[in-house]
Amino acid sequence: MLQSLYVGFWGKSHVVLIPAINLGISVYLFTLRQWTTQGPLLHYARENLSTITLGVQLTSAILAASNVYAIRLATNFSRWLSVARQWIPFETFVFWTLLTSGSLDFDLSAIYTALLCVGFVLQFALAPLWAAAIIPSLAEHSCSLSTVGGRFSDSSRHVWNSQFEIREPRLVWNVFSNCKSVWIGGSLYTNCPVPHLNGFLLQAAESSTSGEKPVPKFDSSGFTYRGRSYGAGTGVGIAPGIRIRDLNRAIVRNFSYREVGYEASVQCIKNSSSMLYFVEDTPVPGNNPHMFHIKGLLPNSFEGSAEEYYPVTTWREPFENMTAWSALHNPDDNSNLLSIAAGSKKYEIFNGTQCDIRFEPRVMMVQVNVTSRSFTVEPKDGVTPTDPEPSGNHTAAVVRSLNLLSRLTGHLYVSEIGEVLLSSLNGLLVNSNSSTSIEPLALTATENFLTSLVDNILSAYSISQIYIANDTYDIPIPGAFCEAVRLGSDVYIIAIMSVNAFVFCYILGNLLSSSGWRDLPNWDMKKVQDLVYGLLAGGQASHNRASLIQNHKGKVLLEKMDHHRDSPRHSQAVNWRFRYSRAPLENDLLLNSWDESLVRD
Repeated sequence: MLQSLYVGFWGKSHVVLIPAINLGISVYLFTLRQWTTQGPLLHYARENLSTITLGVQLTSAILAASNVYAIRLATNFSRWLSVARQWIPFETFVFWTLLTSGSLDFDLSAIYTALLCVGFVLQFALAPLWAAAIIPSLAEHSCSLSTVGGRFSDSSRHVWNSQFEIREPRLVWNVFSNCKSVWIGGSLYTNCPVPHLNGFLLQAAESSTSGEKPVPKFDSSGFTYRGRSYGAGTGVGIAPGIRIRDLNRAIVRNFSYREVGYEASVQCIKNSSSMLYFVEDTPVPGNNPHMFHIKGLLPNSFEGSAEEYYPVTTWREPFENMTAWSALHNPDDNSNLLSIAAGSKKYEIFNGTQCDIRFEPRVMMVQVNVTSRSFTVEPKDGVTPTDPEPSGNHTAAVVRSLNLLSRLTGHLYVSEIGEVLLSSLNGLLVNSNSSTSIEPLALTATENFLTSLVDNILSAYSISQIYIANDTYDIPIPGAFCEAVRLGSDVYIIAIMSVNAFVFCYILGNLLSSSGWRDLPNWDMKKVQDLVYGLLAGGQASHNRASLIQNHKGKVLLEKMDHHRDSPRHSQAVNWRFRYSRAPLENDLLLNSWDESLVRD
């Protein structure tokens, strides 16, 4: 058996070797299912997609063609042996000839035609299947990133706690000469959010009512956030390690990290006994600007603090369209209150509003989507971190910035802060029930507005610690996912591996069942010249039955013919002739269809 197998297999090893190699390739692809790379292949695939596609198509066509070649050849070998050993129906002979040559003939019976179509489709489906299994596709790859966050330590107190000074007796002075700012990459970073970022603070606060509307960061990174920022996520797109150029170089798709900060809460009430009000300065005649002062005390005013008193200016003598506030941090009990005074017309609904501002240290989970240039921040429950600045001076600076913001905004024609408060209220009115009282909505609008201001002031202070104070702490980003490239997809890799395993088993089984294709005729039924030689070698009997062959109802047989000098293929020692019959055989005698007499062929 082994000798027979060896003798028959010699010279035909490529028929088994081809599917074995293809099976090995598909198995190797299967082992690479989890393989990804961010190397040159990723960059080349992104920049040369057409070339990659062309290469994949050519490679898949070659692999599929080798599969089809091996299948057809192995099938052809077994058909050669079958035709040489036994009579088979002529239509079956034609069917196998067409199937192994990839041709169609609609003159065959319906079943054979259908089988040819199915075989044709299956053979030509291998190329796209190979292509789907090897084409580079984008995937996510776990990668390590790290960044830094702003730290508020004593060593940098001269930066983050320098704008506001406490002078005797206990008065707060605004020292603008201590303000520092730098421009880096088109972004302004400052340790004095007010006044340097007034425009951004008011614009962001105007969108505070709608939590679904993306709010842009105050830098040039192009990132936006939804909901609240909680003062976290400031470094996204601009901090070392996660700058835009760093993220683009690493092709990061999304990542998340933890950051320690403050969750600010604002609760507002209507205080009918508020002691904050407008008083007119020296009257001026005609259409000249009129000077007013906002004056009074806040409920948390402490011994040594001065009465609130600062000027506001308007074109009209009545202060009916004016809005201002005062905010105070009490260092004795760490309370933070803000009171609003408003004129009697446009902004009257906000008059007498009093808000309590509190800060709670929290761990924030920052989730970043680099593709959409957006991030969200959520406080992490169940974790109580150490206060990042336990002295309270940092949060006090935030409240004092709020107080300064009202002093630095205009009131000449309309009130800037009054307009933003009104916009926040109108946003709530659009989505509210018509029967809802406007006063609770005004309190909610004020809370949303002040919360946005506090969050963004915290953010500005945090990033200034990185680029102005250079006082930072490391933030690991273990859950980053970078864009990578992989070969194919699991479904198609498994599919092509299964197909190759089936092809290999089919050819191997064919080989073993045919004794290694031993005694294989040197006659190929797919070759036109071999068919012609076979017919000619068949002699007169085949000639007489030529018309019957067209009916597809006879049987065919190949048999050896001794070499003669006048043989059609005199270059071979042994030739094969093609015999045809539509009558049964009797003792190896072929019936003559013309007279039904027994003759030797």
